[in-house]
Amino acid sequence: GGLAKCGARVMSGKFDVVQRVQPLSAVVCALDEFFGRWLSGAWQGSGGGLNNETRARLGEALGGEAKVLTDLIPNLGAVIGLSDPSSAVQIGGRQAKQRLFFLFQRLFRFLRSYVGGTIVLALDDL
Repeated sequence: GGLAKCGARVMSGKFDVVQRVQPLSAVVCALDEFFGRWLSGAWQGSGGGLNNETRARLGEALGGEAKVLTDLIPNLGAVIGLSDPSSAVQIGGRQAKQRLFFLFQRLFRFLRSYVGGTIVLALDDL
């Protein structure tokens, strides 16, 4: 569409009633789909395709708490090499939510620099 012609990357996610207990389920859905496309080679940023350097840079951007996001976004775990579902991290409480928002901020900041353009996040709650 028009956004893609302008260099924008569009991610879309749908709120899942079954997953309503999962924080930010629509955002998580959109990101998991996005990273799935990246893994399949269907998407490339201005920095090129997915390679070891990009994987390492993304892992560094998320830091030691990347596991919090990879438990929610399995395809992100596959991208950066953290995909052990047996040691899932539980998110709860106010501080945990703040940490989660901080990690999403780091993730989107990395994606913004990698994409080299605008990221549009379309969420559907129907």
